[in-house]
Amino acid sequence: MPTRAPGVVGVLAVVTLAAGGALAAPACSFAFVTAPDDAMLTRRAPMTCTTSRTLPVADAVIGAALGALVFGATYAAIDDANADCTGGACYHPWKPALLGTFLVVSPWWISAAVGVSDTRQCRKARAQIAPASVGVGAGGRDPRALW
Repeated sequence: MPTRAPGVVGVLAVVTLAAGGALAAPACSFAFVTAPDDAMLTRRAPMTCTTSRTLPVADAVIGAALGALVFGATYAAIDDANADCTGGACYHPWKPALLGTFLVVSPWWISAAVGVSDTRQCRKARAQIAPASVGVGAGGRDPRALW
């Protein structure tokens, strides 16, 4: 009977708990990114929406890192379990590993997509509301035209 690497079950448990805890925590963009509302667009309220894309990028990176951990741990655990199988009774480790990765990554990447959309709307609203006289520099040229 083949021997199993010590600690594989413990590593799998730690990764599963970490991924579960990460899924229980709200994604950054859902929690902290704000889109412009009607009051901001009609100038009845100050423009306080989020323009920075730092949080959506953080969501994408955290999701990718958690996905890689879950994929690796799931693949290793199933591959380890396949050491005891005989004949055609073995599992294909990549199928459940991909499914687990998809389930872990999806909330984070959906949050990232919503965050990017909200920050795009905010940037567009700020550009439309900005006064026309702002930015005219020396020589009568608008420095924003360079961008």
